[in-house]
Amino acid sequence: MQFTDLSKNAKGWNWDFGDEANSPTQNPTHTYSTAGIYNVNLTAINKNGTNSINYTITVPKPPPPPSPPSVLPVANFISNVTQGYVPLSVQFTDLSENATEWNWDFGDEANSPTQNPTHTYSTAGIYNVNLTAINKNGTNSTHATITVQKFPDTPDPDMPYALYITNLGNDSVSVINTSTNNVTATVPVGTCPWGVAVTSDGKKVYVVNHRSDNVSVIDTATNNITATVPVGSYPWGVAINQAGTKVYVANYESNNVSVIDTATNNVTTVNAVSCPWGVAVNQAGTKVYVTNYDSNNVSVIDTATNTVTSTVPVGSCPEGVAVNQAGTKVYVANHWSDNVSVIDTATNTVTSTVSVGSCPRGVAVTPDGKKVYVANYGSYNVSVIDTATYNVTA
Repeated sequence: MQFTDLSKNAKGWNWDFGDEANSPTQNPTHTYSTAGIYNVNLTAINKNGTNSINYTITVPKPPPPPSPPSVLPVANFISNVTQGYVPLSVQFTDLSENATEWNWDFGDEANSPTQNPTHTYSTAGIYNVNLTAINKNGTNSTHATITVQKFPDTPDPDMPYALYITNLGNDSVSVINTSTNNVTATVPVGTCPWGVAVTSDGKKVYVVNHRSDNVSVIDTATNNITATVPVGSYPWGVAINQAGTKVYVANYESNNVSVIDTATNNVTTVNAVSCPWGVAVNQAGTKVYVTNYDSNNVSVIDTATNTVTSTVPVGSCPEGVAVNQAGTKVYVANHWSDNVSVIDTATNTVTSTVSVGSCPRGVAVTPDGKKVYVANYGSYNVSVIDTATYNVTA
């Protein structure tokens, strides 16, 4: 604090700052280090005598430092699966920010305060999972949907079903009644038909014509061709999502995947694949897995954006590919390395490699996910893999 003398006729000065400090300077500066009320006294001096004046100085306490801003939590989480069959075990992973506590509501009257819980759904249904993230400043919530389906009933062996077999040599599809094992129809299609897929409601069959670069659409009620859809060059594999809204075709020579909208037969093209051969869609319809024959890997396509989001190295010249119903595992038949790669879909990494027969080509998974069947082109047999141990049991 700066003090300024206004005395008259003074030749000397004596300042008492009220805190046991003094100064003879005419215009001193003094610093108070403690809050309080101080009585400052100035004595002016000349040869004839002295005169004094008092002045009060109030030094307040410094204001407290400002409180940090209140930071609220931001709730966020992911799950390893979003759809599957009962009993469905789901691992939830918390991605919240600034949270110190968690409250999970799994949508089936079960709750958990654990940060990263696992929950099993034992009844089919659509469950709204809610996570509330908590800290001292407040809460924030987010939610996601888990769809749990009843496991399909075992087909009645006496009920007639149809098999659709592509005949590469005579450009047709044979329709076989499974009750009688008789061919009930022969449907002319394009040139060199190869891959075939049926919609989940059984109403349409999509046939990939390898040499005419198109897809024939068969109405199963009449066994008539209702549309012929142009796709890329040298199509091989074909797969349909569970909803029956999208058909995915692997075009070997044009290095892309054609996505057919089943409502309009319009085609969208996904690039960033290399000599694609096989194609499979997960049960939720969110991911498509494409084997790339020449580059020895599998492309993972996000169906929401139709872009390749990951590339997974596998064995030599992969062909067939299949996804289990839970969407957690992908099985890839590697033609020239005589094995099957098992991909964990949560990490998009190969977690197991299973030796099978010679030149494996086709692969399929049972609905319960317990067995994988691999067709071995070179050894004329089928390998049966137990998915619990990844041992070949037959």
